[in-house]
Amino acid sequence: MNTAAQFKSWLNKYEAAHQLSKRTGTAFDHTDLLRIALDRGVRFVVDVPTGTKDRQGRPMESGLWDLIIEGKDGQPGKQQIEFEINRQVSLAGITGAWVSRDGDRRQLPKLSYGAFPDGVTFGLRRQVVEDLAEELNKETAVKGR
Repeated sequence: MNTAAQFKSWLNKYEAAHQLSKRTGTAFDHTDLLRIALDRGVRFVVDVPTGTKDRQGRPMESGLWDLIIEGKDGQPGKQQIEFEINRQVSLAGITGAWVSRDGDRRQLPKLSYGAFPDGVTFGLRRQVVEDLAEELNKETAVKGR
C-alpha cells in the first residue's frame, strides 16, 4: 500500500534516517544521518509552512528552501544541526537560520527555541538520501574486498 510520504520530494530527519537504514541495511538514527550528511557537505532543506514571515516581516513562499550552513550566514543553521547531533552544543545566542530558493535569501525569524521558528521542519531531499545511501553502499563494498 502506498502512502503520501512515499511521494514527497523531501524527508524529515527521522524519515531520512529510516530510508538510509533501509537502503544500506545498516541501522542509522537521525543523529547518525545528520552527522554523515554534515560531514559530507550534503545540502539540507527546510519546509516552510504557509503564513511564515522572514525576520524582516516579509511573507515567505511556503515549501522547500535550501538551508544555508556555510559562512557567517550559515552559522545558525549549522549550529542547530550540531545541536541535534549532540545536545551538549549550546544554542545560546543563536539567531534564525538563513535559507535560499531561486536566488532569494531570507533569514527565518527566531520565534522559538533554536534556529527554526515553530512549524518549520528540516531534513533532506529524497534524491539526496538515495544518493547518500548509494555512496555508503559503494564504500562498504570497497572496504569488504
